[in-house]
Amino acid sequence: MSVLIFVPGVLADYSETADISGTADHSNTADISGNPALSMTFTVSGSHFFGDMALGDNVNSTANSVKVYLVSNAPWAVGVSDVLGTKPAKTEGKMVEWITSTNSWVPGGKVLTTAFNVGSNADTWIPLTGSSQQLWSGHAGTFTKYPYFKQRIETVDTRVASGHVYRVVTTFTAIAT
Repeated sequence: MSVLIFVPGVLADYSETADISGTADHSNTADISGNPALSMTFTVSGSHFFGDMALGDNVNSTANSVKVYLVSNAPWAVGVSDVLGTKPAKTEGKMVEWITSTNSWVPGGKVLTTAFNVGSNADTWIPLTGSSQQLWSGHAGTFTKYPYFKQRIETVDTRVASGHVYRVVTTFTAIAT
């Protein structure tokens, strides 16, 4: 049975379905919506030691010395930078003299001439700066990557004292895009 009721200024439509037993079945709808919360797990592990670096380009020969692992339910990007922290000012992106026994930078220490480079692969290099630069990007899922590292040594780059090395700390940052 269907009834259409007219009231001045109002139009209403009411319908019901009757079954054989004579009971009425009334139905309507409700919209339900939501969105999964952003979920991102990001870890960086490992380190790389060049040892005695030769003149020219020194590239890590073991591509799996540092592991970058990301799980995300959204598109993402991973950037890399040299965040100074306690490092001497105006040395962004460069390897700086470090005292291994005290785990500290050498005040007024030596700085290599050329910026340290991080590669998304063995052919694509990004010179480090104090600002994050995109290294990789991708879609939701699991991602494991091993960055490459390169340091160019010039003839003006001098050897540091025993117990000292040149060091840079690379900061990897993951963001949802």
